[in-house]
Amino acid sequence: MTHHARPHLTTHTRSKGHSAVAGVAYRLGLRLQDRRTGEWHDYRRREAGAEIVATLTVAPVGAPAWVLDPQTAWTEVEAAERRKDSQLAHDFRLPIPFGVSDADALAMARRVAQRICDDLHTFVSIGLHRDSTVDAMGIAKPHDRVGIHAHLYFPTRRLVFQADASSGDGNSEGETGEGTWVLGDKLRVLSTKATAAACIERFNAAWAEAANEFAAAAGQVPDFSHLSYARLGLSKIPQLTLGAAATAMERRGERSWKGDLARAGAPSPAATVVPSPTAGAVERLAARRAAASPGTRAWLNPAEPIVMRPHSPSESKAVEFSANGLAARFFAELDRKPDLPRPTPEQRTDLIGWLNRIEKTLRTLARAVARLLSLKDNRNRDDVARATFAVELDDRRRRREEARQAVAAWLASHPWRLRLVQTVSASHRKPGALVEREGRVAAIHREVQQLKRGADDAVGRVAEWDARIALAAEELDTAQAGLTAAAQRVCGLDPLYGMVLLSVAEPEHLPRLSLTIPETPAGPTSEDGMTAPLKAGESLALRPSELHRPRPAI
Repeated sequence: MTHHARPHLTTHTRSKGHSAVAGVAYRLGLRLQDRRTGEWHDYRRREAGAEIVATLTVAPVGAPAWVLDPQTAWTEVEAAERRKDSQLAHDFRLPIPFGVSDADALAMARRVAQRICDDLHTFVSIGLHRDSTVDAMGIAKPHDRVGIHAHLYFPTRRLVFQADASSGDGNSEGETGEGTWVLGDKLRVLSTKATAAACIERFNAAWAEAANEFAAAAGQVPDFSHLSYARLGLSKIPQLTLGAAATAMERRGERSWKGDLARAGAPSPAATVVPSPTAGAVERLAARRAAASPGTRAWLNPAEPIVMRPHSPSESKAVEFSANGLAARFFAELDRKPDLPRPTPEQRTDLIGWLNRIEKTLRTLARAVARLLSLKDNRNRDDVARATFAVELDDRRRRREEARQAVAAWLASHPWRLRLVQTVSASHRKPGALVEREGRVAAIHREVQQLKRGADDAVGRVAEWDARIALAAEELDTAQAGLTAAAQRVCGLDPLYGMVLLSVAEPEHLPRLSLTIPETPAGPTSEDGMTAPLKAGESLALRPSELHRPRPAI
């Protein structure tokens, strides 16, 4: 696995001078007022400078409209917190794989935000930001290394629906089925280390799964993991984190002690070390790292001059391909069968290139098949959810119509009672039986609206999965065409090379690889007229009729 940044969760608190309104204004590029302090926070210039790629808010099903308005929603967050040291919000920062488009980056951030929304039942404000064009040391990045990251900003409280309690005189909104959405209890799962670790682990795993899927779709290597180097069993040393203050100093051209430590941990031949008061600390850190990983950087400061030794022909031949790769097995099989045609030096070079391409394409096809199956599973899951929403929606509509008919029937049966109540009572209070029936209509109507939103969301997700499945199937066909072209080039050098290729291929690759091999003449025969096997030991010769099998179903 190569080095990748991983997600990071931070908590904003009043004790550190944080403001939830200021935090969301920065992440969404807005001008908002913190009504608790009266201060305005204006970050609109960040959007004008194309630093903010996109913004979005994800909310639970049935959530009120005010959660989609950042000014109202985060003012409510500030108002819900009473203590001067209250935790206000959590910021989950997600790195996006290089090469992923802006639209796919937003889709990836939305997927992880939806996981947070579903698990914690709170709304999440998403701000998709373009990375800085210079690194932490102030060095300009290559154009293709300027990526995107996402901020998932969410409150420290759960969003709950609170029904109003009925008053004694029956004149409250509660009797009509009304209520209100409020920020309820604290998210205790993120308040203690024991429970927070497991919760963050789930969110990190969701990021890794999404990062691998979107990276593979963009043609990148899907080697993202939320696990640390230690948990992966790797001996890599994590990079030193400079922090915001040291990074700002380095980008201004000012040296910082953390920057000196980073330079000491990763020396460069072109770097010039400027003496500083932290030189002793730098030397101690370098010595400690060298002791922790002996020999990893010894070649940078060799005790004796480096002498470049020329390779012998046999060594040059050994490094042409992996010892356990497809090309190595192919040529080993040729060496064991002297009666098979021998490639010329030019043909050998071509063979190595095409065999390596075949091996790489087979791995790509395996990943593509797995990705396509995963996409279809996700599509089927959301399609089942869509069908469930549709059935539930039909049921709620039927029950709502029955409730409305009950109200109409009661009004038709008691016209005198309603008129008497309106005449005698100055408050025009409705009879309790009518209030109960109308409240049932209102409650079922709310369920209908929630189910409609859920059904529409499920339909949108199914359409999104269909588009991704079509793209994945197209990529699978492209990879299969590349495999066919490479295999036919191998067979073009000599028809019997196709038989050799099949005899040394991995068993799981045979069904797909056999589709690419053209009809091959019978292999060499032995003195007794029997077909000679292509592989030593217990392997058997493959007849052309056995090579062409139906294409594996996806």
